[in-house]
Amino acid sequence: MDALNQNHCQVDLSQNSHCQVGYAQLQGQRRTMEDRLNIQLNKKKNHSYFAVYDGHGGQQTAIYLQTFLRERIFDLDDFSDHEKIAEVVRAIDREFAEKYPNYIMTGSTCNFVLLNEWPSVGVSGEEKFHLIIANTGDSRALIIDKDGKPRFGTIDHKPFLETERQRITNANGSVCLGRVNGQLAVSRAIGDWCYKNDVDLHIDHQKVIALPDFYDQNIAPGELLVIASDGLFEHTSDEEVAAFIHKKLQTGQKPDLDTIASQLASWSINNNCSGDNISVILVSLQPFLKSEELTDI
Repeated sequence: MDALNQNHCQVDLSQNSHCQVGYAQLQGQRRTMEDRLNIQLNKKKNHSYFAVYDGHGGQQTAIYLQTFLRERIFDLDDFSDHEKIAEVVRAIDREFAEKYPNYIMTGSTCNFVLLNEWPSVGVSGEEKFHLIIANTGDSRALIIDKDGKPRFGTIDHKPFLETERQRITNANGSVCLGRVNGQLAVSRAIGDWCYKNDVDLHIDHQKVIALPDFYDQNIAPGELLVIASDGLFEHTSDEEVAAFIHKKLQTGQKPDLDTIASQLASWSINNNCSGDNISVILVSLQPFLKSEELTDI
């Protein structure tokens, strides 16, 4: 594990891109920083990759995801096949358990977005960029519309949700105080193999599973993608996050998304009393020069 990359953020902005990106991290009141980020612009087939991994019980699982998941995803030939992406996530989960058996109580959320930078054009003439969003755990992705309202958000995997509770209890687990067996605050995670050790159950039927939920969305120029760890939302709603960002974008100056991301994280800690690590990625799209090659949606 010591040989793996220890940087909290792995960012490659070297490729030409229609994205404007900002990001920030704050440790908050925690003793260590267990979040990790990946940002990779225009890596393969016009796709960019953005990810937040929020570690718990240690940073080891988040580091492993940051080091290996992105390249495994880009090894795929077809990004539209959700099951193939899910199998990559399962494989990474198994590999971590096999390589680091002493870390069975260490885990991480995993929220990543594949953004196709080649847009399609609708009947109204508006360009739209396709997103594939994969979420395991309670890190969250939001799309904020041009009016500063959240029009889409991923659903956190919490043990008290009925579908999650049913799987947990079917695997001879319990939900107590909103936690798996009274301990783990998320019902899906990479790692946490102490909750995945029933040999009589399929890997997707364990108390805690790695299987992501997938969302296919479109985003237009003028809208904003937010990916963040749950520390941002500890005492802050999606609507409050969207309003804060929208207000910062209305200053009349060219927006600096790094600054806005940093201000957002600080506001969550100082004004809304979040005590957790906070990681934020902000992504906006620039209009693409329309051509006859762009296809209608």
